[in-house]
Amino acid sequence: YRVRRDMMYDLLTKYNFKCIKPEGAFYLFPQTPIEDDREFCRRALEHRLIFTPGTGFECPGYIRIAYCVSRETIENCEPSLKALAEEFGMI
Repeated sequence: YRVRRDMMYDLLTKYNFKCIKPEGAFYLFPQTPIEDDREFCRRALEHRLIFTPGTGFECPGYIRIAYCVSRETIENCEPSLKALAEEFGMI
């Protein structure tokens, strides 16, 4: 998981998502660029990205992204993640 964590973390921070690198989990909790994390997740779906709103974990304004997927899945999400970041003026 360390390799996948680092891959996902590097992608998120490349596109200016604020995120703490976890020490022993299988997910990341980046901050959303808007207050409404549910709306952010809805907009991410338009880019074929599936995130879980942080509100469900008592962390509004954040999303949960699991990195217990293949390396290829992480690599292939970059164009979508970039487009989402562009939509929100993050890059």
